[in-house]
Amino acid sequence: MKKDNDNPLGDIWASIRHAFSNLLVIPFFALYLLIIIGGIHWLWLAIQLKIFWMFCIGVIPFLWFITAPVGAYALIIDTPKWVYSLFA
Repeated sequence: MKKDNDNPLGDIWASIRHAFSNLLVIPFFALYLLIIIGGIHWLWLAIQLKIFWMFCIGVIPFLWFITAPVGAYALIIDTPKWVYSLFA
């Protein structure tokens, strides 16, 4: 029985828009997780290299916008040489 507020094509388009918006959110969520894990990797790298000042810089909150992406880069690709030359 048809109801007055039935709109099957509108429901389909709403579902497609919802799925598309989820597809846009997933990469940003993955990037967010990668940055968080990159910050943890920065601290782990400081512990492994036994560099106290590198660890201290990784703990300071307003420097996380630098240390977390560098830690993520070091996790995925390799630790940049400037990190070794700056802290070691």
